[in-house]
Amino acid sequence: GYKHPLPESLTSVGGSLYLEGYKHPLPESLTSVGGYLDLRGYNHPLPKGLRNRKKDSEK
Repeated sequence: GYKHPLPESLTSVGGSLYLEGYKHPLPESLTSVGGYLDLRGYNHPLPKGLRNRKKDSEK
């Protein structure tokens, strides 16, 4: 589990992300985030589309 910059190729993957135990389709907007992904359940910046799927208190 380590943080890494969001790769452009991630959009082409068409896979899914695992955020705190549940997975969801990879949104196209993720590419333009330029944030970080933690593929082991750590904290990471979320795009607007993803933030709506998490607790509103976790900004």
